[in-house]
Amino acid sequence: MHRQHPVGRPHVVYLGGFGRSGSTLLERVLGGIPGWTNVGELVDLPRSVHPHNELCGCGRDFSDCSFWSEVGRRAHGEDGWSHAALQRLVDLRQGIARQRQLGRLLVAARTGAGADDFIAKIADYQRGSRSRFTIVKSKPGSGNAPGRMPKASPWAGPLLASTM
Repeated sequence: MHRQHPVGRPHVVYLGGFGRSGSTLLERVLGGIPGWTNVGELVDLPRSVHPHNELCGCGRDFSDCSFWSEVGRRAHGEDGWSHAALQRLVDLRQGIARQRQLGRLLVAARTGAGADDFIAKIADYQRGSRSRFTIVKSKPGSGNAPGRMPKASPWAGPLLASTM
């Protein structure tokens, strides 16, 4: 079933798979098609990409990439990808978007029911995810930014938390 997509919001295509199943390869192939933009490990940015200063697709270390530095400033203020901002994102994801939370996420998605603090964390997680994808979409230099953004992951929790 195709849902109408709000104008101005990014269209993120979440590719679910298992480790070593080819989902990242498919993500990269789609990112090379006009109208698609591959943003890499945006979901894992606070947990692994930033702390390990992994290489960006441009070939620079994450901390030296002007594109991601600007995204960090626009998303989190002048301090950008500060330790405090990143730790907040890690804590939020661990609180709601882990495999062990799938049952609670499914109940919340299906019924809207759940503990108020859990529902509030889901809303906060969604706002943050949407904000980062919207910033990437609008950032000059993001390739075919007006199009779709494929995101591959073997984890269902972030997908469900982001799309409820």
